[in-house]
Amino acid sequence: MMKKISKKQKITIVVTILVLIIILSTIITVNVIENRKVANTDYLDATANAGSTLVASYIKNGITIGGITGTLEVLDTSDATATPEDILEGKTAYVNGVKITGTKKRPFYLDISYTTESITIKVLTDFGEGAQYEYFINGESQGKTSEKEYTISIELENKTPYIPTGFEHTEGEIDTGYVIKDTSIGNEFVWVPVKAGTFDVYVEATDNGGYVTKSDETTLKISELTREPEYSDIRYTDWYEDDGDVNDKKSIAYFKNSVLENCGFYMGRYEMGMPGQVSGEAPTLEIDERNVSGIPVCIGNVIPWINIDYETAKSNLESMYNGEVQSAMMNSYARTTTLNWVNSTSGINTSGNYSNTTWYDNSSVNVRGYYETPDYGISEQIQNYTSTFDLGGAGVGLTILLYTGADIQNGNQWSNNNIYDLGGNAEEWSTEIFNSNSEHRKSGGGFQQDENVHSIIDSNTAFPSYGLTASYSTSSRPILYK
Repeated sequence: MMKKISKKQKITIVVTILVLIIILSTIITVNVIENRKVANTDYLDATANAGSTLVASYIKNGITIGGITGTLEVLDTSDATATPEDILEGKTAYVNGVKITGTKKRPFYLDISYTTESITIKVLTDFGEGAQYEYFINGESQGKTSEKEYTISIELENKTPYIPTGFEHTEGEIDTGYVIKDTSIGNEFVWVPVKAGTFDVYVEATDNGGYVTKSDETTLKISELTREPEYSDIRYTDWYEDDGDVNDKKSIAYFKNSVLENCGFYMGRYEMGMPGQVSGEAPTLEIDERNVSGIPVCIGNVIPWINIDYETAKSNLESMYNGEVQSAMMNSYARTTTLNWVNSTSGINTSGNYSNTTWYDNSSVNVRGYYETPDYGISEQIQNYTSTFDLGGAGVGLTILLYTGADIQNGNQWSNNNIYDLGGNAEEWSTEIFNSNSEHRKSGGGFQQDENVHSIIDSNTAFPSYGLTASYSTSSRPILYK
């Protein structure tokens, strides 16, 4: 028979059961919570970075972000010394932890060549596939192209001849011989037109990223002034000239710049005459007295100043004018350009006033002035030569030095575009130097002792004589420029 449980015992049993239930519930709840945490963590790890672009190499080594552990070894830039000028334009870098953008100009190499009619530009720098190039002449775009070589047509200009103070225009036009005359002395010069132009050239390259790089600007000074003649029988291989200081008005370098600026220069109309000579009168200096300093004249109807050495002739010619305009000895650029101009405008490349030339043709030639012979060293007035002339006993066939512009009375038959004696009467000192012995060239005809009509580009010009000392056969000719 079961023992009856008291009320107190019943209460104890119920409380115990309730405690057990509470403890069990607590244990179950804790387990559930922990399991949920683990599940949530796994879910987040699996889903949070599903679309992430994080790369381990972008995260500092040892740092985990979104489940990605970094591998980047951070570089210490605190000791870097680069400046924007050291870094290519458009590129970036970090110096002492600070990002800087480069300003250094990209290398941009061009190869530029030109003629008197066109300029060709070649881009030598590689700007990558798809790059575009824009070529500029004098600030004007020629359009964009993918071509790395571009040829641009140009047009050189002419200018009206300047007339120096104290001179006047007396005759002729630009294409046929524009003559000016010194109103006080009578010296005459002829304008030689030279087409010229100045062109500023640069290129802009745009790479396939849209970045633009501009080349340095190159200034081209182009003219028809040349010492390379068109005539195949003229040789310059062993000759050269010292251009000198461009700031020295007497230098060839200064002369070249003057021609570029003014599109021409003046050539002496005649070979130089001795100081104080007056048209139609005999010279006052005997042959053996002529290698002296003095101011030459450039007028017609006087005996050329011969028996003068190179240095004295050069110095004397430079002393004619040295103010607003400068005079100088003829150089090869002036002579060759003059010959090319004469031949291109008149088609005539022969010139008279050579010794004995055309005087064997059985016709009377009215040649007036003074002559000198190397044998006699005398000066006499001559007129109305015929095929049987007797030069004061000198005889036919002797070398004769005539006065400048000897055919003035014959309608200028022996001038070229109003310039006399380009192929004679005397040889003419030039500034060209013979490479092998530093002697100077004698250009332009000279004492031709035969009956042939000689060219202004005859063998005496093609294969000239040379020297330094005074000679009976050698004079010179001035040029004038500002």
